[in-house]
Amino acid sequence: MFSKQGIMKRLSVGALILAMTGTSLLTGCSGSASNAGSQTTEAQVTKNTEQAKTTEAESTAAQSEAVSSEPVTIKILTKLRELAKDVTLDDVYIWHYLEYYMRQQGYNVTIEMEDAGADPGERMSLLLNTGDLPDIVIGIGLSNVDAVNYGVNEGMLLDWLPYLNDPEIMPNANALLSSNPEYFEEVICSDGKIYSLPGIEERTYLWLAGNYAGSDVYINEDWLEACNLEPPQTSEELLDMMRAFSEKKKAEGKDGVVYVASSRGAIENSIWSGLGFYGSGLSQFGTTISIKDGKVELPAATEDYRTFIEIMHSMYSEGLISQDYFTIDTDTAASIESTLEYPMIDNPFKTMTDPKAFKSWIDMPPFTVGDNTTVVKSVRSNVTTGNLWASAETEHPEIVAKMMDFFYDKQDGVPIWLFGPKSGEDPLGLVEGWTVKDGKFTCKEVEDGNYDNWDAYAQNRLIGPYPSCTIGVGYADSRNEDGSPNYLGTKSYVDPITGKEVEMVIKAVYTDDIVDGAMRLKKEAQWATDPVHVTTVRLPSVYLDGETARHADELSMLIGDQIKTESVNFITGKRPISELDQYFEEIKSLGVDEFVEIYRNAYSRYIDSVFGD
Repeated sequence: MFSKQGIMKRLSVGALILAMTGTSLLTGCSGSASNAGSQTTEAQVTKNTEQAKTTEAESTAAQSEAVSSEPVTIKILTKLRELAKDVTLDDVYIWHYLEYYMRQQGYNVTIEMEDAGADPGERMSLLLNTGDLPDIVIGIGLSNVDAVNYGVNEGMLLDWLPYLNDPEIMPNANALLSSNPEYFEEVICSDGKIYSLPGIEERTYLWLAGNYAGSDVYINEDWLEACNLEPPQTSEELLDMMRAFSEKKKAEGKDGVVYVASSRGAIENSIWSGLGFYGSGLSQFGTTISIKDGKVELPAATEDYRTFIEIMHSMYSEGLISQDYFTIDTDTAASIESTLEYPMIDNPFKTMTDPKAFKSWIDMPPFTVGDNTTVVKSVRSNVTTGNLWASAETEHPEIVAKMMDFFYDKQDGVPIWLFGPKSGEDPLGLVEGWTVKDGKFTCKEVEDGNYDNWDAYAQNRLIGPYPSCTIGVGYADSRNEDGSPNYLGTKSYVDPITGKEVEMVIKAVYTDDIVDGAMRLKKEAQWATDPVHVTTVRLPSVYLDGETARHADELSMLIGDQIKTESVNFITGKRPISELDQYFEEIKSLGVDEFVEIYRNAYSRYIDSVFGD
């Protein structure tokens, strides 16, 4: 791995898939839903590709630079990982290997590093406002509003698309763009250009993008058996189950509460899913833009809100959920649930540490509500944006692009970036390198006790300012002797919305003796017997211009606060359900129709790509 001979043989081999920080899809790299990234169709990617070919003259200039012996200094702004201790950027030896990688290709490059310091966001904001940008910024999130403001409007950010389309400059990223254009759709800005390079994380079975779409509400199977019940398939069955549990508790001389509190709005999210909403991480009171019946909606502004309120009001008024449901804090709720006297709990990972305790619990499966017959949940995106961008004023754009292609080279770049060189194969002699022991990475510094484990070593010396996972290269529970992931095979399912096959690698075998193993085994059994309820269809981040983004944020806060306040009032009975019509008029007067229309326009291209003819 990363021998000099290996690099020379593999300069243009393979397509790497890079992942950087795991950020929420709807919030993009920072900020609210309106600050998030765009998506386009494959046809749009092709269109942009054709437009980019007009820069062929620029691409040709790279050839003359590549053979030049003139030294080039590239300035990179980045940051250390938060958990790194007693090290500087110079100790993170990826930068030394990046210089070496470039010199092997004929580029006399020196990297000048700058640490963004304790507040990288403030440092980045200053640089953007002054226009004094370094050549490259790595691991410091570029929000989508900033991409529009400083890329589209100010022209300060480098457009990567011409270089992505040139296999001489970015052979690895170009191969990935050609084979999987959907990975780059998320980063195409409103002007058709790409201002940040994407990171792509692997879809894994019973984990990322493969987890069974349960409710995140956990039910005690012993209680189901005692009450002669099966897990609920409809909202009516859910209420009947909770009532049966309540009666059982009362018969034992206890209160009738069966569910204390939800730190994540788990029951509420399940109701919204049961009503047919998906496409986002659904919020507790329906304040997140979502998809229903192929159309962008705000759940709390639809007629489905009436049904949602009625179900939640029934739970509260009948004493099935705690009377402190909306005020109890997370830690207190977890402490109460840890008594295991409640047949439904919110977060077993805060409640139980004994593997035996998990054996009595299942993740409640999806259930339908009302006339809706299809329940799906959107998996989180496996693409991240905003963590790799550059200045349009760099004097060496082709060299900058060639350097970043290192992070798309799964033969040499990514393994070094993530794990460093193998023992005995360090071309620079900086470290002794890694070995694989019992299927795990280790190294001399770990074995000598300088670091407690491989992860601690990696935090300080390897992947720098952001965690990462790459397809076919990145993290896995087990390693082969050559360092490659020891995947245990693949599984696939048919996406219920797109009809396309989704393939996932199997990284781990779950057993009863690991903490949540029993629960995951039950989820796996549900995969085998139930229709798959997960879809990769998920509303992408969107690029809104600064004025529109600010207005959308203002509307979001104003409308969201009103919805949250009145939802609690309706559910607890402080406000009669008979005033629901008045509620709809109230949020309409606050601009809810305008708010929804902003996102319908922003998502129109994506919706057409999924549901259009």
